Amino acid sequence: MCASTGANDNAAAVCVLLMLLKSYIHHPPSIPLDIVFFDLEECGHLGRLAYIERCTAASIAAMINLDICGVGNTLLCASDRYARTTPFAQPLRHTLQKNALPCYILPTLPASDDRSFEKAGIPTLSLCMIPDSDLMVMVAAMHALHRGKQPQQRPSILDTFHNGCRDAPDTVEDEAMQYVLYWMSDFLEYFEANFNGMYRTYNTIGGQGE
Repeated sequence: MCASTGANDNAAAVCVLLMLLKSYIHHPPSIPLDIVFFDLEECGHLGRLAYIERCTAASIAAMINLDICGVGNTLLCASDRYARTTPFAQPLRHTLQKNALPCYILPTLPASDDRSFEKAGIPTLSLCMIPDSDLMVMVAAMHALHRGKQPQQRPSILDTFHNGCRDAPDTVEDEAMQYVLYWMSDFLEYFEANFNGMYRTYNTIGGQGE
Protein backbone atom coordinates (compact mmCIF):
# COMPACT_ATOMS: atom_id res chain seq x y z
CA MET A 1 0.00 0.00 0.00
CA CYS A 2 1.29 3.45 -0.83
CA ALA A 3 0.45 6.84 0.67
CA SER A 4 1.79 9.91 -1.03
CA THR A 5 1.78 13.66 -1.44
CA GLY A 6 3.00 15.95 -4.17
CA ALA A 7 6.12 17.91 -3.25
CA ASN A 8 4.57 21.30 -4.16
CA ASP A 9 1.29 20.95 -2.30
CA ASN A 10 0.79 22.44 1.15
CA ALA A 11 2.96 21.32 4.02
CA ALA A 12 0.12 19.62 5.88
CA ALA A 13 0.22 16.42 3.82
CA VAL A 14 3.93 16.08 4.52
CA CYS A 15 3.36 16.57 8.26
CA VAL A 16 0.56 13.98 8.34
CA LEU A 17 2.69 11.38 6.60
CA LEU A 18 5.69 12.09 8.81
CA MET A 19 3.53 11.57 11.89
CA LEU A 20 2.23 8.29 10.45
CA LEU A 21 5.81 7.25 9.73
CA LYS A 22 6.85 8.05 13.30
CA SER A 23 4.01 5.90 14.58
CA TYR A 24 5.00 2.98 12.35
CA ILE A 25 8.62 3.15 13.49
CA HIS A 26 7.45 2.23 16.99
CA HIS A 27 4.61 -0.06 15.88
CA PRO A 28 5.43 -1.51 12.44
CA PRO A 29 2.37 -2.55 10.40
CA SER A 30 1.84 -6.23 9.62
CA ILE A 31 1.47 -5.53 5.90
CA PRO A 32 3.99 -3.85 3.56
CA LEU A 33 3.39 -0.09 3.65
CA ASP A 34 5.42 2.54 1.80
CA ILE A 35 5.12 6.22 2.71
CA VAL A 36 6.32 8.09 -0.37
CA PHE A 37 7.05 11.74 -1.11
CA PHE A 38 7.09 12.22 -4.88
CA ASP A 39 9.13 14.83 -6.72
CA LEU A 40 9.51 16.05 -10.32
CA GLU A 41 5.77 16.61 -10.77
CA GLU A 42 6.48 19.49 -13.15
CA CYS A 43 8.83 17.30 -15.22
CA GLY A 44 6.35 14.76 -16.52
CA HIS A 45 5.55 13.26 -13.10
CA LEU A 46 8.83 11.36 -13.20
CA GLY A 47 8.88 10.62 -9.47
CA ARG A 48 5.67 8.62 -9.32
CA LEU A 49 6.34 6.91 -12.66
CA ALA A 50 9.78 5.81 -11.44
CA TYR A 51 8.22 4.40 -8.26
CA ILE A 52 5.64 2.36 -10.17
CA GLU A 53 8.31 1.08 -12.56
CA ARG A 54 10.67 0.12 -9.73
CA CYS A 55 8.06 -1.66 -7.63
CA THR A 56 5.96 -2.97 -10.57
CA ALA A 57 2.22 -2.37 -10.60
CA ALA A 58 1.42 -5.99 -9.75
CA SER A 59 3.19 -5.67 -6.38
CA ILE A 60 1.25 -2.55 -5.28
CA ALA A 61 -2.04 -3.52 -3.65
CA ALA A 62 -3.45 0.00 -3.34
CA MET A 63 -2.49 3.66 -3.20
CA ILE A 64 -3.81 6.43 -0.94
CA ASN A 65 -3.06 9.96 -2.09
CA LEU A 66 -3.03 12.87 0.38
CA ASP A 67 -3.21 16.09 -1.56
CA ILE A 68 -4.86 19.15 -0.03
CA CYS A 69 -5.31 18.43 3.66
CA GLY A 70 -4.35 21.43 5.75
CA VAL A 71 -7.36 23.75 5.47
CA GLY A 72 -11.04 23.18 6.17
CA ASN A 73 -13.53 21.06 8.08
CA THR A 74 -14.94 18.78 5.36
CA LEU A 75 -13.25 15.70 3.92
CA LEU A 76 -13.56 14.70 0.25
CA CYS A 77 -12.73 11.26 -1.17
CA ALA A 78 -12.38 10.19 -4.78
CA SER A 79 -12.96 8.45 -6.93
CA ASP A 80 -16.36 6.94 -6.22
CA ARG A 81 -15.38 4.08 -8.55
CA TYR A 82 -12.75 2.89 -6.07
CA ALA A 83 -14.30 4.17 -2.83
CA ARG A 84 -17.30 1.87 -3.18
CA THR A 85 -15.48 -1.23 -4.45
CA THR A 86 -12.10 -3.03 -4.38
CA PRO A 87 -10.19 -3.08 -1.09
CA PHE A 88 -11.31 0.42 -0.04
CA ALA A 89 -15.05 -0.09 0.49
CA GLN A 90 -14.96 -1.82 3.90
CA PRO A 91 -12.24 0.34 5.51
CA LEU A 92 -13.91 3.48 4.16
CA ARG A 93 -17.32 2.50 5.53
CA HIS A 94 -15.77 1.68 8.92
CA THR A 95 -13.86 4.98 9.09
CA LEU A 96 -16.84 7.11 8.03
CA GLN A 97 -18.95 5.54 10.76
CA LYS A 98 -16.26 6.10 13.39
CA ASN A 99 -15.50 9.75 12.57
CA ALA A 100 -18.01 12.58 12.91
CA LEU A 101 -16.54 15.10 10.45
CA PRO A 102 -18.56 15.37 7.22
CA CYS A 103 -17.15 13.35 4.31
CA TYR A 104 -18.30 13.30 0.68
CA ILE A 105 -17.34 10.86 -2.07
CA LEU A 106 -16.87 12.47 -5.49
CA PRO A 107 -16.28 11.10 -9.00
CA THR A 108 -12.91 12.84 -9.11
CA LEU A 109 -10.65 15.41 -7.42
CA PRO A 110 -8.02 17.72 -8.95
CA ALA A 111 -5.41 15.70 -10.85
CA SER A 112 -2.62 14.45 -8.59
CA ASP A 113 -0.18 11.55 -8.11
CA ASP A 114 -3.03 9.06 -8.04
CA ARG A 115 -3.60 9.35 -11.81
CA SER A 116 -0.45 7.43 -12.76
CA PHE A 117 -1.38 4.64 -10.36
CA GLU A 118 -4.89 4.45 -11.81
CA LYS A 119 -3.46 4.16 -15.32
CA ALA A 120 -1.34 1.25 -14.11
CA GLY A 121 -4.48 -0.52 -12.87
CA ILE A 122 -3.83 0.10 -9.17
CA PRO A 123 -6.82 0.95 -6.90
CA THR A 124 -6.45 4.50 -5.58
CA LEU A 125 -8.14 6.70 -3.03
CA SER A 126 -7.44 10.44 -3.02
CA LEU A 127 -8.25 12.57 0.04
CA CYS A 128 -8.47 16.32 0.56
CA MET A 129 -9.89 18.76 3.10
CA ILE A 130 -11.89 21.87 2.22
CA PRO A 131 -13.88 24.52 4.12
CA ASP A 132 -17.61 23.73 4.18
CA SER A 133 -18.21 27.01 2.31
CA ASP A 134 -16.29 25.51 -0.62
CA LEU A 135 -18.24 22.26 -0.75
CA MET A 136 -20.89 22.99 -3.38
CA VAL A 137 -18.41 24.89 -5.54
CA MET A 138 -15.95 21.98 -5.42
CA VAL A 139 -18.67 19.41 -6.10
CA ALA A 140 -19.90 21.39 -9.13
CA ALA A 141 -16.33 21.91 -10.38
CA MET A 142 -15.41 18.24 -10.10
CA HIS A 143 -18.61 17.07 -11.78
CA ALA A 144 -17.93 19.53 -14.63
CA LEU A 145 -14.36 18.24 -15.04
CA HIS A 146 -15.63 14.66 -14.91
CA ARG A 147 -17.84 15.50 -17.91
CA GLY A 148 -14.96 17.16 -19.74
CA LYS A 149 -16.24 20.72 -19.16
CA GLN A 150 -14.65 23.76 -17.52
CA PRO A 151 -16.01 24.69 -14.05
CA GLN A 152 -18.02 27.90 -13.85
CA GLN A 153 -16.54 28.80 -10.44
CA ARG A 154 -13.13 28.11 -8.91
CA PRO A 155 -13.02 26.68 -5.36
CA SER A 156 -11.11 28.97 -3.00
CA ILE A 157 -9.15 26.00 -1.58
CA LEU A 158 -7.14 25.94 -4.82
CA ASP A 159 -5.50 29.21 -3.71
CA THR A 160 -3.65 27.31 -0.96
CA PHE A 161 -1.23 25.35 -3.18
CA HIS A 162 0.84 25.51 -6.38
CA ASN A 163 1.81 29.15 -5.78
CA GLY A 164 -1.73 30.35 -5.13
CA CYS A 165 -2.26 33.57 -3.20
CA ARG A 166 -2.59 31.62 0.08
CA ASP A 167 0.17 29.08 -0.59
CA ALA A 168 2.15 29.55 2.63
CA PRO A 169 2.82 27.47 5.75
CA ASP A 170 0.78 29.80 7.96
CA THR A 171 -2.41 28.87 6.10
CA VAL A 172 -2.21 25.32 7.47
CA GLU A 173 -4.80 24.70 10.18
CA ASP A 174 -3.73 22.34 12.95
CA GLU A 175 -7.25 20.97 13.47
CA ALA A 176 -7.59 20.05 9.79
CA MET A 177 -4.22 18.35 9.74
CA GLN A 178 -4.90 16.44 12.97
CA TYR A 179 -8.24 15.23 11.67
CA VAL A 180 -6.64 13.81 8.51
CA LEU A 181 -4.06 12.06 10.71
CA TYR A 182 -6.74 10.47 12.92
CA TRP A 183 -8.82 9.54 9.87
CA MET A 184 -5.86 7.92 8.13
CA SER A 185 -4.85 6.08 11.30
CA ASP A 186 -8.34 4.60 11.70
CA PHE A 187 -8.54 3.71 8.02
CA LEU A 188 -5.14 2.03 7.89
CA GLU A 189 -5.73 0.17 11.16
CA TYR A 190 -8.87 -1.43 9.72
CA PHE A 191 -7.22 -2.00 6.34
CA GLU A 192 -4.30 -3.75 7.97
CA ALA A 193 -6.44 -5.91 10.26
CA ASN A 194 -8.66 -7.09 7.41
CA PHE A 195 -6.13 -7.08 4.58
CA ASN A 196 -6.00 -10.82 3.87
CA GLY A 197 -9.76 -11.30 3.88
CA MET A 198 -10.39 -8.28 1.67
CA TYR A 199 -7.82 -9.37 -0.86
CA ARG A 200 -9.16 -12.92 -1.07
CA THR A 201 -12.49 -11.34 -2.04
CA TYR A 202 -10.83 -8.89 -4.40
CA ASN A 203 -8.91 -11.61 -6.21
CA THR A 204 -12.09 -13.56 -6.94
CA ILE A 205 -13.44 -10.66 -9.01
CA GLY A 206 -10.32 -10.24 -11.10
CA GLY A 207 -8.37 -7.61 -9.15
CA GLN A 208 -4.61 -7.20 -9.09
CA GLY A 209 -4.19 -7.53 -5.32
CA GLU A 210 -1.85 -10.18 -4.02
